[in-house]
Parts: sequence; C-alpha cells; structure tokens
Amino acid sequence: MACVVFLGPEYYFSHELAVIAFPEHKKCFRTEFEDIIESVMRRDCTIGLVPFENSNSSSIVKLQLGLYAHRRDVFVTDLLTHPIAHTLYGFGDLQTIEEVRSIEPVFAQTAVWLSKNLPGVIQNKTYSSSSASILSLKETENNIHLAAIGSKYASSYGVPVLASNIQTEPNVTVFCRIQSDRPDLENTDSALIGIEDFCDEDVKNLIEFLLVRGCAFTTNWVIQDPCVKFRIFEIISLASRFSLAEVIPALEKRLKKCFFIGAYTGINLSQLASDKYFRAN
Repeated sequence: MACVVFLGPEYYFSHELAVIAFPEHKKCFRTEFEDIIESVMRRDCTIGLVPFENSNSSSIVKLQLGLYAHRRDVFVTDLLTHPIAHTLYGFGDLQTIEEVRSIEPVFAQTAVWLSKNLPGVIQNKTYSSSSASILSLKETENNIHLAAIGSKYASSYGVPVLASNIQTEPNVTVFCRIQSDRPDLENTDSALIGIEDFCDEDVKNLIEFLLVRGCAFTTNWVIQDPCVKFRIFEIISLASRFSLAEVIPALEKRLKKCFFIGAYTGINLSQLASDKYFRAN
C-alpha cells in the first residue's frame, strides 16, 4: 500500500493536508525533517510531505538545509498549499480561561484575537507542539481555567472547541512533495535549483546562462547556516524552443556549483507569494 510520511505529531496541519491530498495512502508521521527525508531515501514511503514556506514570508530553513544535505538523493516533485486555521480548545468557556497553551508561532499568528477576546491571560509557550498543548488539557486537573490553540483537525483529541478561525490574517503554508526518483522535466514548467559556496560572479554567470536559454528566475533566497551557505532559485522557461529538460542538465554540467532540487507544474512559488493568490484562497 502506498504510504505518505508527514511531519508530526498527529492531527497537526501536515496531517490535515495528508488526509486531503492523499486519501488512499497509508499515513505515517515523523517528528523530524531528517527522518522524513531518510524515509524517502530508503523508500520506506512513497511520498514525503514537508512544509517549505508560508505566506508570512517565513521559509522553513530546516527542510531547505535537509534538501541541500541530501541533494541528488531526494527531489521536490510537487507543491501543495494548505490554509492554516487556528482553533481554541478548552473544557471551560472564554470567561473562565486564565491560561492559554501553544507554541510561539501560534501565539504570534493569533495575537490580535487573543488581545481582544482574552486580554491579560497567561500565554504558556513551553510546549513542543500545539498538539501537545491540547493533549495537556486532558492531563491537568481543574482544567476549566485552561485553553490551548491548535489545528481544527485536533478536535479528534476530544477537547471541546471554544472558538474557530482565530488567526489574525490568512496564512497559507506551501508544502513540498518529496520523492527519491528524479522528476521528469519534459512537461514541467517550474524548477528549483541551488547554488552552493557562491560569490557574486557565480550568481551573475547563472543568470546569464538562464537568460540566453530563454529562462528567468521568479524568486530566490539565501540559506545561511554556520556550516553552509547556498542560494535557491525558482526558474521558469519563457521560450518555447527551450525546455527545462534541456536547460537543467546543461546547467548542472556547465556550472559545477549548481544542483537540481526539484520540478513541478502549475502553481509556482512566485504566484504563491502574491497577495492576490492569498486573498483568493
């Protein structure tokens, strides 16, 4: 049976998307990006599903470092989007809540609602995940004074919903489908490439190489870690006489610092970054 491995815990946003996008697949979760990538490399699963970037311009650096560490072993084969909607859970009601539990990014994304509806409550940010904070309510006595924030799918834990859609603004996370087989470039219209240990001259040569072959980069960002520095480009082909199936192998052969990360068809990262897209979705 085909299997999709997602970033856990269960009933988190990655689990929501796995159920929606791959309803017929067996679902398994891992708690670390590296474990998902290794599962794909070992072919323990058919698909790995991992968050890549979200609409507040926050890239998921851990994944991008993982894709770099295992370049040429795992590849991005599709982009999927998932709206992030936050839900407040608790056994009491809004009037009895004295403490709200979750993780730092969730509090940042729900700050306006919390300040308006629960001003002055304690914000406990010590949990490993929002799912863990919800489960903690079931393990705490006198819990009518406690609440937790998580995904709407976390209602499966059996804790009552107190409020839904409490995020401050629309937030869509882009997920990557990763697989061990290099994707076919013949019918794709967007690709991700990386360049490592680069200088300004390297980037200039890359851009010139792409322009001559009718390609352009739509977005790019630098990943800098104490141990490594690289840059990721999303490229598209603008000229019908050139295809990415021709351009990418030539690029890898010509510019040794460049490496192929993945390819996909349809929506691309530059479109996902547009306000118009997020307003419509």
